[in-house]
This record gives sequence, structure tokens and C-alpha cells, in this order.
Amino acid sequence: MATLILGLASSPDDAFDLFLSKRRALRNAVDYRRRTAGIDQPNWRGFAVAGALEVDQFLAEDFSRLGAGKRAQYLALGYQPDGAQGPQWVATAHALVHVGALGNTAVTGLLQGIAPVVHLQGLCEGKALVESAEDVVGYAAKVSLVTTLEGGEARMWPPEVIASYVAATMRCSHGRQAFKLSIRPAGMRKESIAVPVERYIEPMPVVF
Repeated sequence: MATLILGLASSPDDAFDLFLSKRRALRNAVDYRRRTAGIDQPNWRGFAVAGALEVDQFLAEDFSRLGAGKRAQYLALGYQPDGAQGPQWVATAHALVHVGALGNTAVTGLLQGIAPVVHLQGLCEGKALVESAEDVVGYAAKVSLVTTLEGGEARMWPPEVIASYVAATMRCSHGRQAFKLSIRPAGMRKESIAVPVERYIEPMPVVF
């Protein structure tokens, strides 16, 4: 599982644009490695990633009340608390990554080329791949319109912030479909990796 903290933005539209630009950069970087001899070309052709965007938000006036880890992380991303006002948006992508023979170091290096903060961790050995995939998808698809403050306090997003998020999402993609992150192994068609739909009869999660 990979978590890519892509950066901060001043609006949800900018957060979505940031994700889309980083997604293009990742695809270009993988394509370059697949075309170029001498940099483990065969194994890069087998590389794959599948995930989605998660957008978080905090109010500038709440920055000092965030956990120490989050404050340090946002400062490292370039956040400047002095003079900041209103909602601040954080673009993050969560994904399943097929590392294969490339190894964690090579894959982490690729991901760090597009995201300032990268966490790459193995899946639970006691679970089947599909079960682990469901865990990652459930984590990435969570919709929690709250900001977690230091001490575990949860503060609901203000109604106007929620409204701006929903409006921006509909402007950008008519839903979340455009915010997928997907790179398949070279030469593999989408149909060849589809799971029979009859195995999953639960409805898809509704975002809004």
C-alpha cells in the first residue's frame, strides 16, 4: 500500500488539479522507464498501481491545534501559517502497488519524484490479496468531513466548506471517477483483470 501526500492547495479545485498533474507526471515517469533500456526496463513493464484521491481539509485558525505530526508534515510541504486564512486543502492518494522484482527502493524513488511525502508498506501477510485490496479501497474511499485535532477531538467541516468541496467535485468530474490513479502492466488490457461482477453484490459506496 502506498500513501502519497501530494501537497497543499488553497481550494478544492486546486487540489484536484494538483492530483491530475501528479497523475500525468507518474504516468510519464513510468512510460519513460518502460521505453528506456538499462534501467530495469522489463520489470518496469510489469509495474502496476491502482488507487484514488483523498482530499482532507483544515482551517488555518486550527493549525496550532492539529497534532504535532500533522503540523510538521504540513510545514515540510511548504505551509506558511503566518497570514494564512480560511480552509486549507490537502491532496493525498492511496493505492495498491505491484512492486515485483523492482524492490521497494526503486518504487519509492519513483513515487518520491511526484510526491513530497511517500509511505510504502507491505500488505498484511495473513490476508488474501482481494481482502487486502478491499481494505485499501475502503480506506481510500472513506468520506470523513471532519478535521481531527490534537487529543482526538473531531471538528466538523463548516457547511460552506462542504458546499465548496461538493461544487468543485461536480465541476471537475461529475463525481469521483476522474480522480482514480491507475497504471496497468504494459500490454495488459483492462478486460483481462476484471473481477466477475457476480462475486460482489454489495452496492458501490455513495460519496454524496
